[in-house]
Amino acid sequence: MFTILGRFFIILFGDNGATAANAVNFMSAMASAATILFSFLEHHALRPQNVCERRRTIEQLNNFLPYHGSRRSWCPGYTFSDSFWFSAVEGEVYALSSFFTALCLLGHVEMGTCR
Repeated sequence: MFTILGRFFIILFGDNGATAANAVNFMSAMASAATILFSFLEHHALRPQNVCERRRTIEQLNNFLPYHGSRRSWCPGYTFSDSFWFSAVEGEVYALSSFFTALCLLGHVEMGTCR
């Protein structure tokens, strides 16, 4: 996937040797920015805010708190980590891997349904 998207960005920027590295680095930077955007959306905007959450019992909170606690720590932890942003400006697979991981986690968010 990295190679296919890298080739797309190279064609988009112009297919010569001087701009190929810039195109792949731009792709990595955009994938990293989208990763943080998705983590923000999952952390803030797409939080389930319904009546069913307010009615949870103590037994349900034992399962509820670790899941949402990990969501709360993932977004700021990933946003302000040096290792993530140092790999964001390299033309390697790390930024795109983080992007697809955040995309999968964003698709796994509860959208306010009652269980």
